[in-house]
Amino acid sequence: MEEQVPIGTTEGVTEDKKELTSKPRHRVRFSLGAFERLLSILASLATAAGIFFAIYQIRLSNTIEKRGVAVEAIRQTRTAEFIKAFRQLKTAYETRQVDEKDKDSLIDSLNHVMNVYDDIAVLYLNDIADKCIIKDSIYSSAKEMSAISTALSPSPPEKRAHFNSLLTLMDQESCENKHLSPLNEN
Repeated sequence: MEEQVPIGTTEGVTEDKKELTSKPRHRVRFSLGAFERLLSILASLATAAGIFFAIYQIRLSNTIEKRGVAVEAIRQTRTAEFIKAFRQLKTAYETRQVDEKDKDSLIDSLNHVMNVYDDIAVLYLNDIADKCIIKDSIYSSAKEMSAISTALSPSPPEKRAHFNSLLTLMDQESCENKHLSPLNEN
C-alpha cells in the first residue's frame, strides 16, 4: 500500500512538483502530435494539388502538340506546288476543257492535291492533330476539291475513303469557342 505523506512536507511538495511538471510535457506532446497531423494533412493536400497541376500540364502539352501537328499539316496546302496544282484543277473544272497535252499534268496535279488532303485526313481521323484548326483552314477548299476530283477523275470510293471520311467528320465537328482554352480538347 501507499504511504501517505503529510501535507506540507518537502517530500509531498516534491511529488506534487513532479506531477505538475510531467503534465505540461504531456500537453506539449499532444500539441506536437496535432501539429504533426496538421502538417501531414497539408502535405497530402499539396500532393493532390501537384497531381492536378501535373494532369493540367500534360493536357496542355498534348494540346500544344496537336496544334503544332495541325499547323504543319496545313502548311502543305500553302506550298507553291500545291497552290499551282489546285489552281490548275480548278481552272480545268470551271472551263470543262482539258487539252490532250495537259492530261498528264492534270492527273499529276490531282494526285498531288489528293495525297496532301489524304495525309491531312489521316491526322484528323486518328485525332493526331487539332481538328478545329484543320477544319477552319481547309474545310471550304476540301469541299471544293471533292466536287473537282469527282468531275475530273471518278475514282473508286475506296481510293477516297480517308478524304470522304474527313469531309463527313468536318461537317459534324463544332469548333465554336474551341480555341479559347486548352481544356476544351476532348
